[in-house]
Amino acid sequence: MQLSEVLIVLAAVACLVGYQVKYVRDSRRRPDSTPFGISAISRRLWVESVMAERRDVLAVQTMRNWTMAASLLASTAFVVSVGLVSFVLAADDVPEFVHRLNFLGTTTEQIVVVKILILLVNFFVAFFNFTQAIRYYNHVALDINVPPTASATISPAVVAKLLDRGALHYAWGLRSYYLAAPLLLWLFGPLWLLLGAVMLVAVLYRFDHVG
Repeated sequence: MQLSEVLIVLAAVACLVGYQVKYVRDSRRRPDSTPFGISAISRRLWVESVMAERRDVLAVQTMRNWTMAASLLASTAFVVSVGLVSFVLAADDVPEFVHRLNFLGTTTEQIVVVKILILLVNFFVAFFNFTQAIRYYNHVALDINVPPTASATISPAVVAKLLDRGALHYAWGLRSYYLAAPLLLWLFGPLWLLLGAVMLVAVLYRFDHVG
C-alpha cells in the first residue's frame, strides 16, 4: 500500500473511532443528551414498573418484539457473511469496475480480498452481538416475571442490568451494520472509505444526540 493510501485509511479510522469514543462519553456523562442514555433510564424505570405492578403480558410482548428484531438482524448478518465467504472462494478475479472507481490506492487482487475479509469480520461481529442480545433478552423475559419479594438476588436493579447488557449488544450490532457502509466503499478505494466515514459520522451525529 502507498503511504498516501495508508494515511487516508488511518484518517477514516480515526474519524470513526473518535466519534464513537465521544458518543460513549456523552452517553455516560450526559445521558439525557443521547437516545441511548435516555433509553437506559427508561429501561430501569420500565423494569421497576413491570415487576412492581406484575404487568406480565406487557413484559412478554415487549421482550418478544426485541428478540424477534435481534433474531432478524442476526440472521441477516449470518447470510451476508456466508455470501461474502462464497464470493471470496468462488471469484476468479476482481470485477473491473472496482478498479475503475479506485482513483488512489492499490488495486491488487490480494488487497481487495483483504478488504472483503475485513468486511466479513465486521458482519461476524454483528452476528455475535445480536445473538448475545437475544441471550440476555431471554434471561430478562424469565427474570422480569419473578415477584420482587420472591428472591433477593432477582431484584429490579439486577434485571435492569441484564436488560442494559442486551441493549448494549444490540447497539453494537447496529454499529457493525453502519460500519459496513464505509467498508464496502473501501473496495473502490481509500478516498471512498474516507468519504463514507465522514458521511456516516455526520448522519450518526444527527440521530445520536437529542436537541
